[in-house]
Amino acid sequence: DGNSTDTDNTHFTVPKLRHDVEQLTHLAAGGSRSLSLTAPIIPATWRKALPVGWLAAEVLPAYEALLRTLEAFSHGELQRRDVVAVFPSVQPFFNRAIYVPNVHM
Repeated sequence: DGNSTDTDNTHFTVPKLRHDVEQLTHLAAGGSRSLSLTAPIIPATWRKALPVGWLAAEVLPAYEALLRTLEAFSHGELQRRDVVAVFPSVQPFFNRAIYVPNVHM
């Protein structure tokens, strides 16, 4: 449909990557944003354990680059090989748990 591609036995779309970028942005911010004005989604003790430097410096930029590339591909500005060339930067993290909180904290 021009809005997705299969790479390395994976399938991703622009909306899925946008969602991933939103989730990673949230985690890289320390999970401090909340759905209500009073309670954070991630408790403060868990936020201290988040690897935010790694997420912000390595993982999030890789996902953002892949999203930009896939968007350009979906608009006919790039070819599939361009998407395939960028995908390895997110491959170690794609469809895998990046952060699992220690529930015993």
